[in-house]
Amino acid sequence: MVFHGARGTIGRLLVGIAAAALMLLIGQITFALALSFVLRAVIAAVFAIPAAVAGYHVILGYRTLGCHPRSGARSFAASVRSSSVTRGRAA
Repeated sequence: MVFHGARGTIGRLLVGIAAAALMLLIGQITFALALSFVLRAVIAAVFAIPAAVAGYHVILGYRTLGCHPRSGARSFAASVRSSSVTRGRAA
């Protein structure tokens, strides 16, 4: 409704922030209530996999702004994504 109405950019931004805060709250509550290690791993994957894919595409987009898309942008984005995923597991 906000995206197709005449609410403007500020309304869309507020709806996005509210949705992100709600998802963070839901994720933290379900993670805290989950007693099984497997269930916690599934919940973590549900949040981590889309974040890794989004981060890959952001880095790929920034990298292709400065160079030709075939000049190693994909390998650079994949290396940044893999290093961030590795750091996330170690923490």
